[in-house]
Amino acid sequence: MELGKLKLNRFKIELHTSDGDYAFECEFKDGLNVIRGDNSSGKSTLINALIYSIGMEELVGGQGTKSLPYTLKDHLLSPTEAKCSIISSFVYLEITNTSEKTVVLKRSIKSDTKSPKLIEVIQGAYLTDPDKNYAVQPTYIHDKGSAQHLQTGYFRYLEDFLGIQLPKVSSSTGGETKLYLQCIFSALLIEQKRGWTDYLANIPYFAIREAKLKVIQYILNLDVFENERKRDQNLAEIAELTTKWAEECSLLQLVSESEEMIVRGVPSKPDVDFEKALTTIFKHYKGEDVALPDYHRTLISLLRDIEQKSSNHEPQSSEQLHRYNEAKSSLKDLISMSDRLSTELCLSSSRLRNHQENLSSLSEDLEKNKVARKLKSFGAENSLEIAKDQCPSCHQAVDDALMLADTMFYPMTIDENISYIEKQKKMVARYIVGLEGQIQELTTQSNSVAREIVEQKSMVLSLKRDLQSSDSIQESDIRLKIQAEESLNRSNETSAKIDQSLDKFIILRDALKGLKKDLNSIPKSLSKSDFNKIATFEIDFRELADKFGYRSASTEDIEINKGTLFPYLAGIELREMQTDIKSDSSASDFVRLIWSYVISLYRTSRENSGNHFGILVFDEPAQHSMAIEHVKELLSTVASETGLQTVVAASFDQRDDIYRDCVGDTKHHLIRLPPKLLQPAQAR
Repeated sequence: MELGKLKLNRFKIELHTSDGDYAFECEFKDGLNVIRGDNSSGKSTLINALIYSIGMEELVGGQGTKSLPYTLKDHLLSPTEAKCSIISSFVYLEITNTSEKTVVLKRSIKSDTKSPKLIEVIQGAYLTDPDKNYAVQPTYIHDKGSAQHLQTGYFRYLEDFLGIQLPKVSSSTGGETKLYLQCIFSALLIEQKRGWTDYLANIPYFAIREAKLKVIQYILNLDVFENERKRDQNLAEIAELTTKWAEECSLLQLVSESEEMIVRGVPSKPDVDFEKALTTIFKHYKGEDVALPDYHRTLISLLRDIEQKSSNHEPQSSEQLHRYNEAKSSLKDLISMSDRLSTELCLSSSRLRNHQENLSSLSEDLEKNKVARKLKSFGAENSLEIAKDQCPSCHQAVDDALMLADTMFYPMTIDENISYIEKQKKMVARYIVGLEGQIQELTTQSNSVAREIVEQKSMVLSLKRDLQSSDSIQESDIRLKIQAEESLNRSNETSAKIDQSLDKFIILRDALKGLKKDLNSIPKSLSKSDFNKIATFEIDFRELADKFGYRSASTEDIEINKGTLFPYLAGIELREMQTDIKSDSSASDFVRLIWSYVISLYRTSRENSGNHFGILVFDEPAQHSMAIEHVKELLSTVASETGLQTVVAASFDQRDDIYRDCVGDTKHHLIRLPPKLLQPAQAR
């Protein structure tokens, strides 16, 4: 049989009580598995424990052991009806993936040493072959990071084990969130209490917008699902670009206002029609806004007029020449100092980057150690009994005597590691603060020297011109000349910065054009492939609803709504018929719809390379006195589905003849429960 993404192999419940050990263990096979048990025998306890073992108890009623009955965590009755207190209890589930890798999930229900938030992944078929030694990977659940950390987060581990990468979907609070595994499993695991009240009745709340629709789109692998994801991602990138545009506008305003300039032609919001050539820079000069080129021409003309004031050249005094040489020497010293400061600044910046990288690495190490401490606090062990005194690679025995006494060392504990890393972080953080202060000081010195260089260059230039000019130049002309030169230099520097900023707007504009082009190319409606998949889904659903005896309406009039992907009749979603008195027939008809919906969802997914995990679990699907022939059709249908493993728990009205009539000649694996699910271990 073709293997689905997930296959159940074996399941075990293990209890340690004041009256000794109690347990239940069963094997699951390919195809249909029927769990038959009388009322109060523990069918629902078994199903809930199975759901708990795979970490999906939120489908039943909250995180942790809340959904489990007292017989698994408080007390049970012995064969003599004596009340036995439960000391500790565990569940084990052996599963296999498409790569035929097998692991066992071990999770505590009640334990003094292991938290229910700990799921130990035993690397191998421990339940099938318990005599071998296996490595154990501790993971944690229902705690921060359990859906993100690949090695230690349980949900992230299971996602990787299944060979899938769950997509990001739109959150009802804005932004994106992951389409969590628990949401997907709501279409696969249907428990008795609430599971038959609605389509995907037990889907947990994770603030996912249209969560049910997203689950169905994912399982069917619709293009629209990927298109919506692309559209949301594209819109998020446009929003980010809008923020960058606004930030660049603010920076441009700061730069221009520093020299009393105004830049016109830059829109406040991203615009695909923005053109750099259509922008204009104005300078506020003598009470007016003057175009920057005109302002520059005015300054250049002023400087030319000053230089042309004198045409006489007289021999210069030795004092003037001395002053000129001293100024040149000072300029050279300043340039040397600037080079030295630049070198020190580069070195300090490099050291800062190294320390920042070190701090980041220490933060990662600290997080890893904290996760390890978390796992340890949940009960994970460094060496478990099933692998004790074994080499983790070759599983050969390791003798303590091979370790010489004088080579013994004692590694730090996790808490010591954390304390050490935190101290290292504080020390590195102090270094960073010191370097940041040093860099700030060097930057201030460098800027100061740079200004001195500009001033000294102006002085050298002035002295040089003095040597070449007559004594008739007035001091006011010299001062005016210096001011004009400085204004021109500052204006040119600011203009260059503005030009760089405008280039950034061009880059943002081009990026916006690309994003809008991509956005327009994303189909807003269903693709041809999606229409075909939904049409197949609809045909399968109608066929199964008719096969299972749905009679509240003509199945030919039922359609799968393209917007919600749920069954509709005359524009109204098909649910349990609501009348003044809810009749058994309408209630049972709605259960038939759920059968049809869940199975056709798998069938369509399999036929169209979808993302179904290839497993269904039904707890008491024969609700509301369902007719035997329809239950028989259900069992026959799931048994015949290629690649599907189904677990059905039912009482069959506690009658052998009804059981035989329901299963008929359908191939199945029977798991017959004893009068009480949990039996003394020695009696198994």
